[in-house]
Amino acid sequence: MHFQCIVVQCPNPLRCFPWLKKCSICSQTKGRRLCNNRENSLVCSRCCYEVRSADCGKCKYYAQADKYADGKMKIARFRDIAMAHSSDVGEKVDSALTHVEQGRLATGEALLADLLEKHPQHFLVPYGMGCVLAKQGNNHTALSFFDMSLEL
Repeated sequence: MHFQCIVVQCPNPLRCFPWLKKCSICSQTKGRRLCNNRENSLVCSRCCYEVRSADCGKCKYYAQADKYADGKMKIARFRDIAMAHSSDVGEKVDSALTHVEQGRLATGEALLADLLEKHPQHFLVPYGMGCVLAKQGNNHTALSFFDMSLEL
């Protein structure tokens, strides 16, 4: 029956060919998605994106977008962590520990204390401070810095 509309001139082509309907929001492109919030009217993908909100909870397009956004957030968090653990700070910690190995404990400790103020989230900084304190014989405090490093 449906194919008869294609052969014969259909008096209502939008009923026979729903894919010809324009977006109910912009009226410029074809509406391809049924929008629950717009009384199941057809909307284009761009308008779907622009009007999407938490009210679209049962919509499969909203669920896909939410899942995609979660994935992007995980990547962004990883990138922030990687930037926080840059090699520049690692080189400075290495330089401070070189001072400690050469017997200049005060210089190494001062460099690491400065790094600890500037980069408290970098795991190598508390590790380096723990090494300095262990070298000084302050093992209890050194362990707390090693624990701090492991938590980061």
